[in-house]
Amino acid sequence: MKCLDNLRQSKCEMDFKGILCGVILAMAMAGCSTVRLAEPAPADAEAMADKPAGASCDYRLWQHVLDHYVVEGYVDYERLKADPDDLKTFIGQLGGCGPASTPDKFSDDRSRLAYWINAYNAFAMLAAMKNHPRPSVKPVLGEFADQVLCRIDEQWLRLSQIADRAATAGKGDPRIRLALIDPAKGSGKLSGTAFTPEHVDTQIVELYQQALADPAILQINHERQALQLGRPVYDYRRQYVERYRTRFGTDKSGTIINALADDATAQERRKLGSALGYRIVPMPYDWSLNEWVRPKCSLD
Repeated sequence: MKCLDNLRQSKCEMDFKGILCGVILAMAMAGCSTVRLAEPAPADAEAMADKPAGASCDYRLWQHVLDHYVVEGYVDYERLKADPDDLKTFIGQLGGCGPASTPDKFSDDRSRLAYWINAYNAFAMLAAMKNHPRPSVKPVLGEFADQVLCRIDEQWLRLSQIADRAATAGKGDPRIRLALIDPAKGSGKLSGTAFTPEHVDTQIVELYQQALADPAILQINHERQALQLGRPVYDYRRQYVERYRTRFGTDKSGTIINALADDATAQERRKLGSALGYRIVPMPYDWSLNEWVRPKCSLD
């Protein structure tokens, strides 16, 4: 009996050690997959001297990055990695300003929304740049936005938490998701214009209209009678319908096609109208890096 008890005890210890090792391994894998992003803030007043009066962060720096490294919605990571100073300086500014740390600079939803959108896209770009030249941003575990930890607004937030704050500032408007670009082609194209409090409402509409024309976001397969939606729209299709019904005061009428056509251009409305009655299916997500590749020269 004593031998049997010892055997049982040994088995229990082995099982416990196996479980413990599994937990430790999972924690280690999760830790290794997390990217911590922080850049030092400008060290002196001279670095901030050109900052616009009354602004919280210098979005002109972010615009400079977009102007020089974003081509047709994709990022030239090779050139960016060779000269990342402006992006890193902007990231450093985001660490010390924001709705929580400098609330007087973000007194309304528009200013907060522009801040969170610009921040999300800048941190996502920096994370992809640090991993370049990896051809894919698909994480080993979980979602990309959960793996990137950012020093922002004098706190540490994951990209997914920044997205939540953007959604709150945008009052749950599902179109906001199209402005938050993960560095994967399936996320859609990155806007070449920094979002500003004065124009953010118009910018969201324009970006939404451009997204509906992007094959990574919407495709119609007439042969299979299917409306194919990319994740930035498909994952939020219920919110689109709810927004449509709220706007027009209807409880049950209105479909995803009605909802998508509401702010679409005339051309896209006709395109969506041709898919009435079609099945709504998710589009396979393209995890490949949203990198702009310089065309090869040819003498032929």
